[in-house]
Amino acid sequence: MLSAFASALLLATAQESCVDHSAYNFDLEGARLREVEIVRSEPAGRRETGRFPDGTVVTVSADYCTDTVITMAVEAPLDAQNQMRLGQLMGRLNVIAGCTTNDWAAQDASLAAAAAAVEAGDAWNNDGAPIAGSGEGGEVTLDVRPVEGRLHATFVCTRAAG
Repeated sequence: MLSAFASALLLATAQESCVDHSAYNFDLEGARLREVEIVRSEPAGRRETGRFPDGTVVTVSADYCTDTVITMAVEAPLDAQNQMRLGQLMGRLNVIAGCTTNDWAAQDASLAAAAAAVEAGDAWNNDGAPIAGSGEGGEVTLDVRPVEGRLHATFVCTRAAG
């Protein structure tokens, strides 16, 4: 699936930098999410939403005809598992979209800082900088905030062009 995704991205990059996300899916069922909803007819792009058994809701989206940016929005329980959950979600982003990390120590430090911030009731976004440098799959930024007793997080993977 990821090789098909990469092929689609390369082909689309060669064709006026327009990515046709209707040609593949983010395979949320394969990522063990339940109640997966796939929206194929969005005018602006493609979006898939699924739910983990613990109540974590994940939405992965990408716009048509833009740079290769994939967004994973998350709403999850706000609890003692925040740092572990963020790490697992980063792993899911890698599986779903091929967004990798090249600096595990920086990623771990970023996720620890994000978890500490939300546990203190604050938002965290690493000042907009990537959470772990530039990996083979691109750069990943993270915005995390507590909202009404839930963890809201947005991972954005900006993939290297062509």
